[in-house]
Amino acid sequence: MQRQILRRLPRTIARSSTAAKAASTSLLSRQFSAQVPVKQTNLFINNKFVPSSTGATFDTFNPATEEKIASVAEATPADVDAAVSAARTAFEGPWRTMDAAQRGRLLYTLADLIEKNADELAQLESLDAGKPTFLTKVLDVQACVNVLRYYAGWADKIHGSTIPIPGPYLCYTKQEPVGVCGQIIPWNFPLIMMSWKLGPALTTGNTVVLKPAEQTSLTALRVAELIVEAGFPEGVVNIVTGGGATVGAHLAQHPNVDKIAFTGSTETGLNIMRSSHVDNLKRVTLELGGKSANIILDDADIDLAIRQSQVGLFLNAGQVCISGSRVYVQEGIYDEFVRRSAEAAQSMKIGDPFDLTTQHGPQVDGAQFKKIMGYIEAGQKDGARLVSGGKQWGSKGYFIEPTVFADVTEDMSIAREEIFGPVMSIIKFKSIDEVIKRANNSEFGLGAGVVTSNLDNAIKISNGVRTGTVYVNCYTVIEPNTPFGGFKNSGIGREQGELGLRNYLENKTFLSIWDGDYVESNKMSFMNIAGTQSVDDPEYRYRMPRLMAKIEGRGNGIKTLVVNCADIATSLHRSTAEVCKFFGTELGAQSKYDEKTDRAIVNGAFDASVMQQHLSKYIEGFVLCPSCRLPETKYKFKGQLIFHKCYACGAVDPVDMNHKLTTFIFKEHTAAKRGTKDDKKKKKEKKEKKKSHDEPEEESSTKEKKEKKEKKDKKDKKDKKDKKDKKKKHHKEKSADKDTSGADDDDDDDVVWHTDLSAEAVAARAAEAEAIEAAAAAAMEASAAEEVVATLDNLQVDDENALDSAVSNLKCYLESSHSETEIFEELCRQQTYAALPVTDRLVVFFRAAFTDQVLASNQVSKYTPVLEKIIEGQHSQYQLLALTEHFCAVEHPALLTSYPILLKLLYDEDVLEEESLVAWATNGVRKEYAHWAVTDELAEKLNALLKPFIEWLENAEEESEDEDDE
Repeated sequence: MQRQILRRLPRTIARSSTAAKAASTSLLSRQFSAQVPVKQTNLFINNKFVPSSTGATFDTFNPATEEKIASVAEATPADVDAAVSAARTAFEGPWRTMDAAQRGRLLYTLADLIEKNADELAQLESLDAGKPTFLTKVLDVQACVNVLRYYAGWADKIHGSTIPIPGPYLCYTKQEPVGVCGQIIPWNFPLIMMSWKLGPALTTGNTVVLKPAEQTSLTALRVAELIVEAGFPEGVVNIVTGGGATVGAHLAQHPNVDKIAFTGSTETGLNIMRSSHVDNLKRVTLELGGKSANIILDDADIDLAIRQSQVGLFLNAGQVCISGSRVYVQEGIYDEFVRRSAEAAQSMKIGDPFDLTTQHGPQVDGAQFKKIMGYIEAGQKDGARLVSGGKQWGSKGYFIEPTVFADVTEDMSIAREEIFGPVMSIIKFKSIDEVIKRANNSEFGLGAGVVTSNLDNAIKISNGVRTGTVYVNCYTVIEPNTPFGGFKNSGIGREQGELGLRNYLENKTFLSIWDGDYVESNKMSFMNIAGTQSVDDPEYRYRMPRLMAKIEGRGNGIKTLVVNCADIATSLHRSTAEVCKFFGTELGAQSKYDEKTDRAIVNGAFDASVMQQHLSKYIEGFVLCPSCRLPETKYKFKGQLIFHKCYACGAVDPVDMNHKLTTFIFKEHTAAKRGTKDDKKKKKEKKEKKKSHDEPEEESSTKEKKEKKEKKDKKDKKDKKDKKDKKKKHHKEKSADKDTSGADDDDDDDVVWHTDLSAEAVAARAAEAEAIEAAAAAAMEASAAEEVVATLDNLQVDDENALDSAVSNLKCYLESSHSETEIFEELCRQQTYAALPVTDRLVVFFRAAFTDQVLASNQVSKYTPVLEKIIEGQHSQYQLLALTEHFCAVEHPALLTSYPILLKLLYDEDVLEEESLVAWATNGVRKEYAHWAVTDELAEKLNALLKPFIEWLENAEEESEDEDDE
């Protein structure tokens, strides 16, 4: 129906008054009367009509006669507060949680009631705004009904979506209402704008405080009566009337309003944008002014162009925000278009809005009338050619003749500024590229029109102009499902259609842990923001199916097997091998054999229930971080202690060493480390063997030298065998004293640095662990200026300044991350480093790279590949040992207990050899490096610390040699 009236309007413009009357009569059922009863003039708050809190009113006038219609209640800030409070109560009450389909049914009912009272509302709209009645019924009222029905259909079709994300999570989104919406509507289309605001807000579950324009408040208050009749709950819709500077401003900046939607001028929109963010960040939708370009190409149908441009501007007396007031006409048809546009404007019927033949009504009030007349006067002064209209029509009312200016240029105010009246500015242009550029030369971007018979030209211009809507061979065609809004200063957001609906919704994202079978939604809340995890259920990461076990074998070969060990490992975020090995060991320690039933049982239970308890104890003691209760942990080994390092909270906590499983874990770690070392050694020997095969010894070796070497090898072998027998005897005596009820003794020879499990030893190790942690924390808090710069007073260097310079340059380079190859290449490039003697290069690198922070955080291994390249011979190894000893014992005594751990790491990484380590610890080689000498007391303490490591080293090497001999 809306499209029909817009198509008929241009034809009606060109017909005689008799033909126009006949056309209008065919559209409307009957004549209308100016005697329209005004039923409501009070404020509408919480489903009740109430006067202003101060009793204040303002008068509303008929713009066609300038006569008073009624006195309307003028709201105060207190009234606005009351309306917002009612809306908030309704939002937090039944409205938001009401079944969506029921909200839709209420909107359908309201639309039906408006349609039922269409005659009354059309007459009231014409009386209040001066619009021709044939437009208000066919266009305004029917459009209002269509919009409400469109959004009523959306009520139960608003939904979120599911999102696939990595990990065992369920992620989905939900659409929720914004809250309390403040809505401010203009006076040019009161009913239509009311439906554009109410429809999407109410169907999505929001509540509303609406302020109509003070010039046209009557239809909004009449619709409020229909809202009550439709059955809307109290407080869902509230209407406050009054001026924009008082009521509108207070509503826009109200702290309990969640969203503002405004339609009006750009100037007012900017003020609302500023004031709406004073106390809270309101969501804002602004549909503002325009100065739309309507482009007529010379290939256009001239009759269509005249009709399109007349409707595009003179509809509703030019009081349309998207009006095509800048009419660009190509020079080929410019003169004809100007002439025929003037004729069409002069033929329009001006008069009483209740006369069905009237096509052009008055402006809305005296202020708007004066503003438009001022622009007409300015256009004439600027040199535009007035070809039609330009004067007031009649002696009463705010009527202005349809006005047409020709020969307009863009520097004139009538071509730049929004007039919001019946003033057409015709501008000549030559090419399409030119007109696109000129059309975009505006602060507005609401709409545009194109009239052409060439589809390519239509597409080119439509793509080129920067506007929210483009009409091709038509104008002002607007349907409920078509988004409406503008670019640039023409607004923010869109109204109508699905996009208009989204303005009244907030998106909520839900994330839930998914364990494969179910979601523990009643026990768990999960949040992951910037890597921070917060949980109410500390076991959320290891929820898993119940443990399943089975018995295999008979007699001594019987076994208890965990069937779903892999599932348990997955839930714990650990490897299956680790869980099977460690939990299996723990389970075995708790199992016993029942001779009567010939079954292996766990603490007297014949099912897996007790095994489940042991699983929980294993998780508690060996998986969860004691500090944050999360399972993102790894074992860290320091001397004879094991720690949990948590990668969720960063805590480092000791593991109970007085536990059989702890001993087993320690053995496994040491065996794995030694295996890595043995693999490296065998690989190295294999490489040397291949090399010796490729380059055989020269046959010039004398028989005497060969016999001498064989004799020496035989003696060394005998010495080693005697030493090995002595070690085995020692371990045998130790084993006899051990409690055989503990872990298996088959691997006693593999025990590294034998772990004493007595209460005194455990307490001592705990104290040592606390000291290590305290020292590490103190080192990490040290100032960056306290880098490790060894105080080597007696260092023999030819140029001390060169040494310091090399250390400083290298420190700067190492502050950023680099690979080992890059670091070594940088060393070779630095002139201060390359100029140093070979023996001093190691000093430079050690002083620059090995800081207390590096040792405390166990990051030494990242520099060991570079050390391997720098170390040249046994002397360099001794030099490195001296530097390490001085660093840990003299410069940073808190790291003293880390000394043997550091040496073991350097040994494992093939930086230090066994021969050098043993010689350093037993033969007094350190005395030869007097410039790094430590006191006798410190040397004795260092030897005591090194002793367990050296013993382990000698045993490990002997066993490796025996294996090679075999």
